[in-house]
Amino acid sequence: MKKVLATVLTAAMVFSIAGCSNISKKSSGDVDEDAILEVAEEFSATVKSGKTKAFTKVLIDSEDEDVLDIFDQLTTASYTSGDTKEAYEAIYATLDYKVDKKSVETKKKGSTVEVTYTVKDFEAVDLDDCEDVDDFIDELDDQDEMEVTVVLEIKEDDGEYLVANAEDALTDIFMWSDFSVDFDEVVVIETTETTEETEPVATETEPVSVDMGREITSPYAEYIEDEAFYFDGDYYYVGSTLTNCAVVECDLIVSEEAFNAIDWENEVRFELYRGNELMDEYSVNMITDDDDNGETIYVIQAVSDINFVPALSDPDYFYITEGEYTFFFYDANNDLIAVDDIYLEYVDYGYDFSVEFGDSPELDYAKFVDFYYIGTNAIVLDIYLNDASHVSDYYVVLSKDGEEVYRSDVLTDSGAYLVSIIYASDAGLDEFEIGDYQLDQYDSNDKLMVSTTLYVTDYE
Repeated sequence: MKKVLATVLTAAMVFSIAGCSNISKKSSGDVDEDAILEVAEEFSATVKSGKTKAFTKVLIDSEDEDVLDIFDQLTTASYTSGDTKEAYEAIYATLDYKVDKKSVETKKKGSTVEVTYTVKDFEAVDLDDCEDVDDFIDELDDQDEMEVTVVLEIKEDDGEYLVANAEDALTDIFMWSDFSVDFDEVVVIETTETTEETEPVATETEPVSVDMGREITSPYAEYIEDEAFYFDGDYYYVGSTLTNCAVVECDLIVSEEAFNAIDWENEVRFELYRGNELMDEYSVNMITDDDDNGETIYVIQAVSDINFVPALSDPDYFYITEGEYTFFFYDANNDLIAVDDIYLEYVDYGYDFSVEFGDSPELDYAKFVDFYYIGTNAIVLDIYLNDASHVSDYYVVLSKDGEEVYRSDVLTDSGAYLVSIIYASDAGLDEFEIGDYQLDQYDSNDKLMVSTTLYVTDYE
């Protein structure tokens, strides 16, 4: 279920690709080599993105709790904490992959394809030379890449090709899962000026905390079953990093009984801080959603949007200013219920495109046009809206050198943005040719919304 106050499509492009599974169906008794490559691409994209919901769509057994638990633990480093967790997250952020298209071996009982995964060479970092995790991350950035080649086993299941050896593959991909860091907490030493008669005085300085010593004291805290950040149709762990956000949403998951027994919207409010600066405060929303198994979950939602809080956005780009953000939830007595943090970053991918607007009345709801991703495997166009409740019907046409390459069906979308994702496979191609393209978006009455020209390359 898509929320009315949905967050924008964020993070690197693989998040978008992974979130919209498009695994090819078998059309005959023959093994479809293109479909084998496509599922290898989607599996690798979900591993890179860390999106559990997308990950389940490429597994033979999508309800294998052991594999899903391993995936969650590895992608969030939740099995460790402190500096070690932060170091593992930094390594994970460098993960990339390449599917070897020539390695496909197709068999009716199961096919294989090789994928090479790379990360910065964390083993080359001398931990003895690192005083803290920041030193480790700086050293990691200077390293070359290390790689591992994984053989994915892909089998046909009910007309779809899916990965059958996910657990073994994850173990091989996350090479750093047992890498040790364990830095001691850094103590800042302040010294006074001294004379011959005075010895230096050392004092421990505590890190500055946003909550300034505030403790969770509200009785409502016992009703919280889980806490997460929501975007692009999935929930992400507290402490994650999201990329290029126009909306940030933090959710408290409660039981059905607690959801119905408490007037959360009138009794609970949130405050959003960037660092130690208060950016937004408002009441929460009460909504329901579906989890990965289709079960109803009960959500206490805090959402902040640059449409309503312009101070969140950076003047140099459309998205929320990069930084550490913290949500505080309070009850009617100003007792603290929960504290959750997220890091929002901005990445300029350097895509080459231009936009011209048409005469569609749908443009009354549009405020910003951006390409979320342009590559040889996919193209993603986003039109951001000034009215999240508006529902739009539209379709897109992709052309190259004046000839139509792809035309979509009519799409229906609403929320913070309208998204159009065109995979090369949708156009019957292994990948888009490098070069100039035109992508036009029309409303359901064939009125032009936007006409864009773009340049497709690998952008590596």
